[in-house]
Amino acid sequence: MCADRSECWRTQSEPGARADGPSTGCASKPSATAAAVRPSPSRCAFPRLGKEISVGANQTLLEALEAASVDMIFDCRRGECGLCALPILSFEGELDHRDVFFSAAEKAGNTKLCTCVSRVYGASITLDTADR
Repeated sequence: MCADRSECWRTQSEPGARADGPSTGCASKPSATAAAVRPSPSRCAFPRLGKEISVGANQTLLEALEAASVDMIFDCRRGECGLCALPILSFEGELDHRDVFFSAAEKAGNTKLCTCVSRVYGASITLDTADR
């Protein structure tokens, strides 16, 4: 089991691997496409902040935001509380929602993303930071 979600990202062998149980935020199973793709670097744009950051293959969006000195609200780092969720403006690729905060219908709508555990597989994602 992983002590926190960032450790899961660094140690799991592929996106679909469950490194811990549902009580620690890994209840969501990625789609078949996301499960077939190994984590890869991506770009994340924040128009309100005038920033575009790189997200490493084994890095969460939240970790990349922190490294870029973007103040974020967060708590659990396991996809349970929803405090780190940001609105999605656009994306290229496929979203891998790994949180347990959003319902299946909310995840399917691809309108918000928990930055502590979820990511995009593909080139890029653009997120809003209106409340940050």
